[in-house]
Amino acid sequence: MGAEPPFFEPADGGQSYGLATVFMLAWPYGTPRVTSGYDWDRRWQVDPGTGQRRDDHDWIGPPGDDRGRTLPVTRWWEGSGRRVAFGRGDRGFVVINGERDPWGAVLRTDLPPGRYDNWLATDPGSIVVDEGGVLRVTVPPGQAVVLAIPTIRPRGVEN
Repeated sequence: MGAEPPFFEPADGGQSYGLATVFMLAWPYGTPRVTSGYDWDRRWQVDPGTGQRRDDHDWIGPPGDDRGRTLPVTRWWEGSGRRVAFGRGDRGFVVINGERDPWGAVLRTDLPPGRYDNWLATDPGSIVVDEGGVLRVTVPPGQAVVLAIPTIRPRGVEN
């Protein structure tokens, strides 16, 4: 048996890959596909269900489930370096900070006013879009904020 190829580890620990994935999934191009799988490391090990040494799992989603991919890109903002933000109509907004410094962003959105969850964080309801559609958020270095309508709660409503 030959040696296994080395695991690819980007110089930034995968941060750029993560931000690129956020952009790719939020941008209306193509069809996202979630793929996972495994490969047994011993010749005698096999999947009891299939009898194979390798198993791949693909998920594209139910037919007609575009998850907003047909919505237009709105409110495009591009800063110096590696900072971008854009909306998906009145259904979502994405802020990506690929820089090494925090970004105190003040951005106009098409989202209705309310408290939103960042889909990429664990602090629910922490982001506010004001009555004028303005989002004020600090995005840490190498991080992103993803807001979407399914997680909106009217103001004053707690978890």
